[in-house]
Amino acid sequence: MENYILKKDEEKAGSATFNKDLDGYNFKSNHSNSLNVDEVLIAKPELVDKILTNNIKEKYKRLVMIVLSIMRASDTSEGDCILALDEIARLKDILLHRYNKNIKREKQELFLDQLCQLESQLHQKINQIRAINMMFSIGEEEKHMGR
Repeated sequence: MENYILKKDEEKAGSATFNKDLDGYNFKSNHSNSLNVDEVLIAKPELVDKILTNNIKEKYKRLVMIVLSIMRASDTSEGDCILALDEIARLKDILLHRYNKNIKREKQELFLDQLCQLESQLHQKINQIRAINMMFSIGEEEKHMGR
């Protein structure tokens, strides 16, 4: 496998050099562009931070939409809440383990705080669902007890 570094140079339109031992963030490229690139390595820490922050923001927005739909729906089940909690745990794991070295600590803590808030809202919803289910199960028991 060949590795290339592409640099923007004032004198040249572009240059390519070979370097095997370069540190940075590696990700798979989507083949929607006209270039046939399998992997891209970004070595500039500020750019890596921006890319990963945008990635986390997109995932966070999707999670917020899921949680809002769960909180607003009257027919939400406990299973729906648990699935959303699993997605939150997955995103937390990505933040803490995969992106730990590449994203700034302040941004990481901000996202983790926001995810904890979503998590607490879902736990409250689960407790409400359980309380409603308990009330209905007690009502059903009283119906069957008759004389």
